[in-house]
Parts: sequence; C-alpha cells; structure tokens
Amino acid sequence: MEVSDFALSISGGVATVNATPSSISISGNVYTLGLNLSGTPSGAETLTVVPSGATAIYDATGNAASTTQSNNTVSLNDQAAPTVSGTTIASNNTTIAVTFNEAVFNKWWKWCIGS
Repeated sequence: MEVSDFALSISGGVATVNATPSSISISGNVYTLGLNLSGTPSGAETLTVVPSGATAIYDATGNAASTTQSNNTVSLNDQAAPTVSGTTIASNNTTIAVTFNEAVFNKWWKWCIGS
C-alpha cells in the first residue's frame, strides 16, 4: 500500500487538501494518512478519502475496494481563532458590547471541564 493508492478531497469551509496524502503508516488494518492542508480549518470542512482508482486497493482474495464509499468522511476540527464581529457602544459611553463570530471563554480549561 502506498500514498498514491488513496485520493483525498475537501468540501465546504476554507481549508484545502492535496489530493494525494503526504505519508502513510500501517498498523494491522489501520492506515494512517498524512494530510497536506492549506488554510486554517474552520470546522465546516468535510474530508473524504477514497481509493484512487478501481484497481488501487484489493483485499487478500482479490476483491477491489470500491471508489464509492459511505463511511469515508470526517469533519475537520475548527482551528480558526475567534474574531470580533461587531461592537456597539452605549449612548452614554459607559459600556461597549462586543460580539464574537463564535462562543468564547475567558479560560480554555473552564470550557474543557464545563465550569
């Protein structure tokens, strides 16, 4: 098995991926593929992996893996930093409301433990 036996694609979001994995490691029947991503994933990207062709991957009895799969997608993790998407100042200039493009927390570890 080699990297050219697999084809990668992304739909949605802003990140892109090279069609051929950058690396491959094999442990039993688990094949770990390296990704060459461009751009920062927003979490809206869906990564799809398929055999690169109808004759790229076979099992021990000679059955070719289908290039049409149904369990071969995964969503990329959001790695984009939050940004300020709007501000509103009170009419008496005593407060400012700041809106972010996603939920934010003052301590990362609080979010992780749900505090």
